[in-house]
Amino acid sequence: MGNVCDDPIGRLPEEDGREILDGMPPDGWCAITYKDGCLAFVTAIDTDVPEVRERLRRSMDRWLSDPDNPVPLDVLRIRADLVYTYGDGVWRLRENAY
Repeated sequence: MGNVCDDPIGRLPEEDGREILDGMPPDGWCAITYKDGCLAFVTAIDTDVPEVRERLRRSMDRWLSDPDNPVPLDVLRIRADLVYTYGDGVWRLRENAY
């Protein structure tokens, strides 16, 4: 499993006990994480715009369909998570955001 960035967005999933997958995440995603059978795509794009969410979903689907990407064999579920802050400097992680 891979490196974690020095920024809070990169550290937060690892602090949650997740492994960060090696390689580049698809466009719009900060990281791809894995824990307990769950593959999670993590983004900092907090939006209700359907077109933006659809674009994120398509980039996730393209990444998953590429056989060269490091998908763990025991994945049971896939979700999209959001890292965000209310402006207080404290980053939070919301699972199943999209």
